[in-house]
Amino acid sequence: AEFNLLGVLKPAIPSTSTNFTNVIWRNTSSGDVAVWRMNGMNITSVGFPGSISTDWNIEQVGDMNGDGEGDILWRNTISGVVGIWLMRKEKILSSKFLGGVPAEWVITGSGDINGDGKADVLWRNMSSGMVTVWFMEGLSIQSVGFLGKTPTVWEIKQVGDVNGDGKADLVWQNRTNGTVAVWLMNGLTITSVGFPARTSLDWEIQILGDINGDNKMDAIWRNTKSGMVSVWLMNGTTIALPGFLGGIPFEWEIRQVSDANGDGKGDIILQNLTSGKVAVWLMDGSNINSVGFPGSTPVTWKIQQ
Repeated sequence: AEFNLLGVLKPAIPSTSTNFTNVIWRNTSSGDVAVWRMNGMNITSVGFPGSISTDWNIEQVGDMNGDGEGDILWRNTISGVVGIWLMRKEKILSSKFLGGVPAEWVITGSGDINGDGKADVLWRNMSSGMVTVWFMEGLSIQSVGFLGKTPTVWEIKQVGDVNGDGKADLVWQNRTNGTVAVWLMNGLTITSVGFPARTSLDWEIQILGDINGDNKMDAIWRNTKSGMVSVWLMNGTTIALPGFLGGIPFEWEIRQVSDANGDGKGDIILQNLTSGKVAVWLMDGSNINSVGFPGSTPVTWKIQQ
């Protein structure tokens, strides 16, 4: 059976998958958090782990303790305090506040930079351009390291393993000329830098995900003028194969990439910000194999990345 966030029973789309994906939601009005536990196209359960005031933002969702579950990294927009919820399915396993960070420091991504199986937190000082990493061990900051400064015209767009070595890499874009850069990482060591392409500034990297199942994260793009969606199938610092998925109306946002049907390939989860409808594109590289609509929510709920 399938439920929406209000618990209303809806027809389920049949699935033989035993793969589970968590979709984490936030109510922008109330501060409530909800989790859809999905199996293929089916919403198998809905949980409400807690609520927190709306001056707290969900900055990142990543596996901070290596248990295979997406944990929630919070930051208070007023005080700068950072907090973590370690999650187990639809429940909070444990939580902690990590202290305050000055406002000029912005969380720009999370990923397993050092290959220990736990997501680390990437920060950027928006005044100086300094990049720093919190190496995480569950609720604790194991260590802090600095990657150096870059001109602030370069923006960290995504963090993910684009070369398949088990360590997350940094994908940058120059906001003045559209040049894309990739830093291949090994902890605090930048092992290689590449510039795969230059794009029009109309194109924005939306998210990374391994949509062809080669254990390398691919880049999913959206054109801010036309709505066109494209992909770069990545091989380290080079584009192995580009592709176009087609145009979609602007009320649809790409919110998540995860393997919804258990075939080893990341699928694209979209949300319609006008109707509240959720869509799943089951992917095979640059091909959309099928599309499903597992449910809908009131528009005050938004899927968190």
